[in-house]
Amino acid sequence: MERSGATVPAVDDRQLKEAAGWVGPFLSVFLTTEQQVEQTAGHAELRWSSLRRRLAEEGAGEESLKVVDELVPGAHLEGSALGVVVAGDGSVLVDHHRQPLRRDVARWSAAPTLTPFVSWREELPPYIVVLIDRAGADLVAVTRARPPGREAPGGETWRISKPRGGGWAHWSFERRVEETWARNARAVAGQVEELVDRIEARLVVVAGDEHAVSILRGALPERIVALLRLTEGGRAVDGSGGETAAVVARLVASAAAEDTVAAIEKFREELGEAERAVEGAAPTLGALRSSQVDVLLAHDAMKGSAVAWFPAGDPTLCVSAESELDGVGGPDRGGLVEGRLVDVAVRAALCTGAAVRTVPLHGGPSEGLGALLRWS
Repeated sequence: MERSGATVPAVDDRQLKEAAGWVGPFLSVFLTTEQQVEQTAGHAELRWSSLRRRLAEEGAGEESLKVVDELVPGAHLEGSALGVVVAGDGSVLVDHHRQPLRRDVARWSAAPTLTPFVSWREELPPYIVVLIDRAGADLVAVTRARPPGREAPGGETWRISKPRGGGWAHWSFERRVEETWARNARAVAGQVEELVDRIEARLVVVAGDEHAVSILRGALPERIVALLRLTEGGRAVDGSGGETAAVVARLVASAAAEDTVAAIEKFREELGEAERAVEGAAPTLGALRSSQVDVLLAHDAMKGSAVAWFPAGDPTLCVSAESELDGVGGPDRGGLVEGRLVDVAVRAALCTGAAVRTVPLHGGPSEGLGALLRWS
């Protein structure tokens, strides 16, 4: 069997894979908490109260609802959106996002809604900011798994300014100064390379002294040079930090968009070759049943009506049509249950070790669902 060789940026998250394997039914809640709005906690609690009544009428367990009750009042302190999934066995997944949602979502269902968590991770890929001068650099690493970390390899701080004058002694001293600058930049390069590998950075934003930036670039391997984005700014606290932060935010958003384009382009390329990609609900779920999916591509408008079925005891044996139901269930797997197509597919992908990428409906796979395969 031939591997697809697919190398697209996709979410391969341990927390989400664990949540996909939990036992349902599931309470999935995504609520805007609006950090910038005054008395936002009260607004969120009012909206949650309305959603809670509907969920209770649909049969949601009181213990699951109480979990969300405790999270909503303080959620605005953590971000502009709250996401919660509570499993039937009491397991809980909680996350926050910096942007408000287009609409609140609350579901009591057989399969958890995980695509918003995937999207949030895609929108903030791990990245590094390097603010460098001739003495060293400040490195800021940002991931969703932990708050921004800061490392400051200082380098050799003596002889970092060229003296005035002339003659041989001046030339020799100046050369030693430049050698020190070069050593400092190479030391920073080693730190950057180690940090890129540690957090699997998608982007490295560099600002600072032009000469130091040039040396840093020359000292980095090509695989990391490809991640560099240069911008204005510096290491010194001179009031430009806000401007640099705004540029970094734009570059990160651009990188996330580029990842989506790359995923779709790779999908189209593999779809043109013999059986290295599939699209549409039935072929994609078929590939999931055989654990053939490497990367699932899914669109989620948060209110899709398409459904799929799976045995209660095995969420990976999912089907999209009644004609496929025969032989899927069994005494050891329990009866068949129904869930939203995208939720069922994403859960099956994570349970079979596949990564997931959310994609737009237009330009993406037909029916909003497709996959790059592990083998043809």
